[in-house]
Amino acid sequence: MSVELEFSKFNKLKKASGPWGKIRSNGQRYFSKHGMPTRKDENWKYTSVQEIPKIALQPVLIQNPKVKTDFSKIEPLLSKSFYNLVFINGKLSHELSDFQTLSGKVEIVQLNQLTNKAKEVSPNFLSEFKALRRAVGGVSQDSFEALNSAFSSCGIAIRIKKEASLDRPLHVIYYTDTKENANYFKCFVICEERSQFSLIESYAGIKNGTYLSNTVTEVLLKKSSKVEYIRFQDDSLSAYNYGRTRFYLQAQSHLESTSCSVGAKLGRHNLDIYFVGPEGFAQVNGLYLSSGSQHLDSHTLIDHVVGRCTSRQHYKGILDNSSRAVFDGKVVIRQDAQQASSDQLNNNLLLSSKAEVDSKPQLQIYADDVKATHGSTVGQLNQEEIFYFLSRAISKDKAMEMLSLGYVSEVIFQVSHQATKSWLQEKVFSAYRRWRNS
Repeated sequence: MSVELEFSKFNKLKKASGPWGKIRSNGQRYFSKHGMPTRKDENWKYTSVQEIPKIALQPVLIQNPKVKTDFSKIEPLLSKSFYNLVFINGKLSHELSDFQTLSGKVEIVQLNQLTNKAKEVSPNFLSEFKALRRAVGGVSQDSFEALNSAFSSCGIAIRIKKEASLDRPLHVIYYTDTKENANYFKCFVICEERSQFSLIESYAGIKNGTYLSNTVTEVLLKKSSKVEYIRFQDDSLSAYNYGRTRFYLQAQSHLESTSCSVGAKLGRHNLDIYFVGPEGFAQVNGLYLSSGSQHLDSHTLIDHVVGRCTSRQHYKGILDNSSRAVFDGKVVIRQDAQQASSDQLNNNLLLSSKAEVDSKPQLQIYADDVKATHGSTVGQLNQEEIFYFLSRAISKDKAMEMLSLGYVSEVIFQVSHQATKSWLQEKVFSAYRRWRNS
């Protein structure tokens, strides 16, 4: 793909100026310089993106207003337990979203309005994130995030007011109904002091669609704020999904994050967490369920920029058939981050002798007064346990299902919000049964 040609075409159709125009041009320059990542890049050592067709990387330039989306395929994704924001091919669907209802509860605006200095959100909104990036000494970026910046025309900015909270989680649904092309989307969230916020991001698309979903979400937790974050990726098994989620935790803030991947032919999620204030806490959980020839890649970075912060990380995976998974988790404790505490664990369950997982937990410690552990396991179901079920007239398939779902439930049950926990459990269990019975 000639990014220069695509960018030129895109910029003529989707013009942007000011901060947004600068973001686009910076992304274009980065991609032109570095190109697509290869396995020679350490962060992409176990994942090849060369198979992604060029057509899947090209943005949706023009959406034909005469083409009506089949809402019947999207409505089952909605939940009355949440506030729903639906983006179809990167564009907000007012018909399916609770956008107007939300506007009265939180400050929320689309990014194209933000760059035009909308009244709803302060025009220095983006500059707060720019300052945070400088404060942590710069943040890592890759070519997919650069593509996201170069081709983003849609996105949202949300500010949770001081000491405020929503009575229901906010559910952002990214749905793709084009069989080819890519959707690029950005989401920025600022949680003011002592606020509480629950954010769910879910991904789905047209069956057998060969598309790319590329999103970047950045969240700032200010002093004593609390955020619960759920990411559920269930794209078409012919699709490609890239996501980067970045958190900045100020003093005494609290984060509970659960990332779950069950869809896409190739899926990659980068989760970056920066402790920028003391006494912050992050519980970071993850699940990946792969089957067939799926390739699911989870990369995490937990950076203790300052001391007296605690991080707990636990990722679990189930792999079947000839699928492959990657877990690459890095914990950095900087020189001045004394009295930091970090635990990291990755467990994998292989249901097939052809499945393969690359597990790479890492610790980089530059301080003396710290507590840090990390570990990784790869195994199969216990045959004695399966025999026990068989002796009770339970079939082998049912026994494997009960043991496997019990295995992943440990992560699901750590979700605090009851409605979110029930929703996630139903999604994960349904996905497991779907690919085991396919």
